[in-house]
Order: sequence, then structure tokens, then C-alpha cells
Amino acid sequence: MNPSTQSYRRRDRSLRLNFRFELGELTLVDRLELEMKPLPTNDLEAFKPEERSGFWIEAQDEQGRALYRRSMPHPMVRRSEAHGDEKDPRTVMWVEERGAFSVVVPNLHRAADLVMYGSPTDQPEIPKPAAEILRVPLRGPVTDEGRS
Repeated sequence: MNPSTQSYRRRDRSLRLNFRFELGELTLVDRLELEMKPLPTNDLEAFKPEERSGFWIEAQDEQGRALYRRSMPHPMVRRSEAHGDEKDPRTVMWVEERGAFSVVVPNLHRAADLVMYGSPTDQPEIPKPAAEILRVPLRGPVTDEGRS
């Protein structure tokens, strides 16, 4: 095998974690290693999680330090435009009762856990500070531990 191809593949390995949710319970379904380059990380230094609302994932080391962070739309909240008596459309938001989604993170040797943070979904149109909603190991078998 060509050494440059081997190093390229090692550098561009990712993990795709597939989740399902039903009535507020979030479960890790499976975890797959992929030969693909993940999206770049968000800033790890300037980010202050305690001051943020929204949804993001982190790959963390065993000490809980973020090695990778990616903000994204909340996978359990849906948005739609609504037209009423007003001239301008407005955005309507609601929480899905069930569904599935995937996230992709780099396959980092030092990463121990995938941690999801999200704002409470009881009133999705009013952003509240995010909190940890799920933590699952990035190594080992997929078990029932990946539940919120």
C-alpha cells in the first residue's frame, strides 16, 4: 500500500453515531467508522458553553476537555414558516415526538466520549441556556448506556 494513501486514510477517519428518539428518550443505535473527513471544529477556546443556547456536540477526552465541537440545528426541533393574518410570515417551531438523526465526529485517538448539549425543548421558540443532554462512549460496544 502506498504510504501517502495510508496516512491520508488514517487522518480522515470519522465516526458516525446514529441516534433515535421517542417521547423525549434519546438512544444511541449504532456507531460506524467511516473513511471521510468531518466538518471542521468550531472554536474550542472562545466558546463559553455556560453562556450558550442552541445545540452542539463535543468529542471529549477522559478529563472532559473538548477536542472537537460542532454547532448544529437541534435535531428534535422542527421549524416551518406560517402565514396568518399578518403580512409577513412567521417561524413556527415544535418538538418532534419521534425520529432519528446522525452526527459525524473525527475519529480522534484521545477522544473518549461524545457529549450532546441542547437548550430545553419545552418552549423551543424561547432560547434558554443549553445543558448536557447525553453522553456516550466513543469506543467499545453500543449499549443501553447511551440514553438520556
